[in-house]
Amino acid sequence: MLYKLFLTLIFVSSIWASNPPIVSSIEFKGHKITQDYIIEREILHQLDIPLDSALADQDKDRLLNLGIFADVSWNIIPLEDLTIILQYNLIESSLRILPAASPAYEEEYGWSFGGMLMIRNFRGKNENLTLAGSTGARKSYFLAFNNPWIIGDHVSLRFMAGQSNTNHPFLDYEQNTVTSEIIFGRYFGYRHKANIGFELERKTFSGSIDTLEYLSINPLGSYSFDTRDVYRDPSKGILITQGFFSILDLEKKMNNFWWVQSYSIYHTINKSIRKLTAAFNISFLTSFGDIDEVFISWLGGAQNVRGWSIPTN
Repeated sequence: MLYKLFLTLIFVSSIWASNPPIVSSIEFKGHKITQDYIIEREILHQLDIPLDSALADQDKDRLLNLGIFADVSWNIIPLEDLTIILQYNLIESSLRILPAASPAYEEEYGWSFGGMLMIRNFRGKNENLTLAGSTGARKSYFLAFNNPWIIGDHVSLRFMAGQSNTNHPFLDYEQNTVTSEIIFGRYFGYRHKANIGFELERKTFSGSIDTLEYLSINPLGSYSFDTRDVYRDPSKGILITQGFFSILDLEKKMNNFWWVQSYSIYHTINKSIRKLTAAFNISFLTSFGDIDEVFISWLGGAQNVRGWSIPTN
């Protein structure tokens, strides 16, 4: 019996050496929380074609890039008709629910203590749900939801809502901000990414003399061109990002537009196991339109003393 099995293996191996086996079925196992369609849409190796190990490796890289699996591997299972099953073996990450708490210091406001609870792979759909809040110099709370592929062809959704209360960095006001934003994004191939959305924001500045209120809708968006191999080796290539942010005041007609440009170059210095990468970046921020002084969070740059003395009379 063992002799016949040995001869069969030799015969099958000789056939596969000259003609790669046909993949008649694709299976995956090991997942307990992740829904099947999340995995299926990342597997691009097709049925009824010869096994392509390069395609199978690319599928593995895409599954790992989701960030919800600790390990992914693949193997083949021979069948009696000389075809094979291509099987992906998955180990889900144990770091799914991440609580955190820590004190934080901000130069403009002072010390705060904050906490966060993040649920990764929420509902088994590769979604992230985050609850966070802080007390002290910054009193805040927010809820954030992110789905990197919610509909269509790699269309993502990000939603955030929250409230923050602090003292103004250099004016005699207490500022309260209530905000909510929604952003849609999409990958176009591997190198192009764009997103578009808007933020609805109400700001209240309460002082000893007066109270200022602003209600605005803020369109925003960005486009990125990235030649790096983000799956395997993002240590060489270029990254160009163009973005905009606009404040459209619904009450006081003080509108403005911000244009952000970023150009980065990455270069591998050595190719050892501990790779060393050099990066160079140049960025520009250009603003157009009017802005009230209460919206200014800092003055000057790193070489300037920020703020000025608050008048006492």
